[in-house]
Order: sequence, then structure tokens, then C-alpha cells
Amino acid sequence: MRKSLILAAALTALAVPALAADMPVKAPPFTAPASSPWYCGVGTEADVAQSNVSGTNLFATSLVSGGLTATGGSIDGACGYLSANPQRWWRVQIEGGWSNIKGTNVAAATPGASGSSAFIAQRWHATQEFDIGFELIQRIFAVLPNLGTASLFPSFTPVLPSNVSVGVPHQYVGGGLREFGIDGRFGAASGQTIGLAPMVKSGFIWCTLNAAGQCNGGALDAYAWVAFPVKGMTFGNVGATNGAPLTVNAGANMGTQYGLGLNYDFGL
Repeated sequence: MRKSLILAAALTALAVPALAADMPVKAPPFTAPASSPWYCGVGTEADVAQSNVSGTNLFATSLVSGGLTATGGSIDGACGYLSANPQRWWRVQIEGGWSNIKGTNVAAATPGASGSSAFIAQRWHATQEFDIGFELIQRIFAVLPNLGTASLFPSFTPVLPSNVSVGVPHQYVGGGLREFGIDGRFGAASGQTIGLAPMVKSGFIWCTLNAAGQCNGGALDAYAWVAFPVKGMTFGNVGATNGAPLTVNAGANMGTQYGLGLNYDFGL
């Protein structure tokens, strides 16, 4: 758990655009990107999962550990409600998307077992989250003003079209639930599984600006998240048509998942 939280902090740092140059020690009050609190958005993610597949009919002894690293990306859509109090802003958001997160371990035949492979793939996901505005990095620098931002965080500036400019980023932290569909195979064990996991998330929102330097209704959202399937549940044979009973915490399982994402949101 401690390693996961440390990695989550590192992923969040990577999601920060030009921290050293763009973020003042004390952030200005939050300004709503649009006049309407309702918004939708589109974006993409890059994900990594420490994965495994388990079953009761294993026959390849060299695959007993079942450890896999699954990687890939996704295309996402999101809608939510943003309460833009300048001092205490928060939002609720639902998100879903198509994923291509997969990993395979191939094992050659041994004198005591046939050759086979372990495989896991995540093809879709959905999240429900609650976030609050919390300027964690500015608070740290306010308490320890002699810290050098450049030495603590890498400077990452996304490439934007020449006619697009953005305001000051505002940080948020939150959490929620993440659901995902899993296809898994370990030896002769196979099946479709749905996972449910708690997640934590942190990121930055900054509005896009018009020629007058005012928010024009759009916003960029750069974020990092960590999900913990081992703290959640998996459901097998969901919606099975062959009469197979629903199973809980059996079959294919995702381990701890990590992701980086970037969305463009627009007011409704």
C-alpha cells in the first residue's frame, strides 16, 4: 500500500504542466470554466496494471505464479457537475471508455506440463468519483518556501495549438469506484469477469482562455489515478446465457492499476 501511494504521488507529479514556471506559491481563487455547472468531456488515458489470472484447472506448472504486467491506453468520455465556489469548489463525475489494456506470459512445455500461456485484457471501464479542490502543492511551498520546484518535479508542458491558451492550474484530490471488464486465461481456465475497485485520484484543471484572457467555457483536466482491485471484488459469469452461476472473487483478476489521463471538458 505504501509503495502504491508513493507511485501515485509520482504519477500526479508527472501530470503537472510546467509546475516550476506556471504555479504561484499561493493559487488565486478558482474560476469556473463555464457559466453552467454541468459539463461533458472527451480524453485519453495511458494505464498500467499489475495483473494475475487464477483458476482451478491449472495444468502448466511453470505458470503457477500467474504474474502479468498489462499496459495500454483508452479513449474516454465524461460528464459531471462542478460546484465552482471560488474558495471551496468540488465536482462529481462519471466516466466511461474503451480500453486496450492487455498482457501475456507465454510458457514453453516442460517435462511435466504442456506449454500454455497466461493472458489478461481489460476492454472497457467506468468510474464514479467525487473530487474537491485542494491546492496541496501550493500549501507545501507556502510552508516550505525555500524548496526548489524544479528539483522536486519535472517540467512538462503539453503542446497546444498556437491559438489556444490556458489559465492557472488548480489542483484537486478525490476518490471513487472503478468498474472494468476483464478477459482472462491461465492454462485452461478462461472466462469473462467484471471487476469493482476503489480508486484515488489527483489532478489539475485549468480553463482555456479567449482573446481577452477570460475563461471561454472549456477546460483541460490532467490527472493521475490509482485503483486497488485487491481491495474490491470481481464477479464472474455475469449475464451468462449457459446457466453458469455467478462467481465472486474467482477467475481473472487485475492487480493494482495506475493511470495518467488528459481530458478536454466543455460546459453544457
